[in-house]
Amino acid sequence: MELVNRWRASNFERGAVEDVLAEDVEWVVPRRGGVTTLRGIDAVLGWYESGGAADEGVPEGLGGTESLDFSEERGELKDFGEGRVGSLNRLTYTSKESGEVAHVQTVRLVYAVRDGKIARYEFENLDESEAADTPVH
Repeated sequence: MELVNRWRASNFERGAVEDVLAEDVEWVVPRRGGVTTLRGIDAVLGWYESGGAADEGVPEGLGGTESLDFSEERGELKDFGEGRVGSLNRLTYTSKESGEVAHVQTVRLVYAVRDGKIARYEFENLDESEAADTPVH
């Protein structure tokens, strides 16, 4: 869990990122209603630099980053065993024009650790009943 906390605190600074991500890391992320797998540190940093979940994770039909603000509430990390650590995070998309919440989504973020580095990261969408039963802190 300490490794994932270091990732969360890295601020996407290259040196800090290289200390925690495997060179061949696989990053499974939302992309306009689906998912895509990015490979390698450069691809991961590029995804975040281009807006990450704030842009690519916007559910279809809500518009884009020009009309929505994005915030993320990170949940407490849990050890899932077998080198897997994760948290539940709440993603909130708010209308820039009205200030009203347009969409809230709870996702499980799972990190797989191999040889002391994060080797895989994946958003797992939760169905509504699972998300409602699982608080995000």
